[in-house]
Amino acid sequence: MQENEEAITVFNEALEYATEENNEFSISNILGNIANVYNQTRQHLKARHSLEKALEISRRIGNLQAESSQLGALGTTYMLTGQF
Repeated sequence: MQENEEAITVFNEALEYATEENNEFSISNILGNIANVYNQTRQHLKARHSLEKALEISRRIGNLQAESSQLGALGTTYMLTGQF
């Protein structure tokens, strides 16, 4: 559990840097990674919110690879909460 919390802390720090640089590509990927940790720690609502933000950015900038990964993660999030 402690490692997961450390991962979230590091990802949030990376998110701050990417936001300062206005690097939407990185922001989108970092949000996807944060969502993976949230799913591991059963914080599915936070995972869903992160993925929804990530998807919005990926679609806006045309990053199809990230979009498909984030859609898969979002599907997993819904599955983990029993929302088939």
